Amino acid sequence: MADMANRLGIAVFAVTQLNKGGGGSKRSAVNRFAGSVAFVAAARAAFAVIEDLDDDERRFLLQAKDNLGRSARG
Repeated sequence: MADMANRLGIAVFAVTQLNKGGGGSKRSAVNRFAGSVAFVAAARAAFAVIEDLDDDERRFLLQAKDNLGRSARG
């Protein structure tokens, strides 16, 4: 897939969900993406949309992985 994207000059965008695993570290967030961790490992960036436990109408878009620039904290 990466070779095809490079050859065609395109970005590949995938959507998945988080499994019900727990933990609070950045490492465990990457491991919570559904399916194989290899999908996240191959990606340049991965983000998670997380519910705000204090506000039912609010969501957070948080960086789970990014090797394109500086890491950010949620």
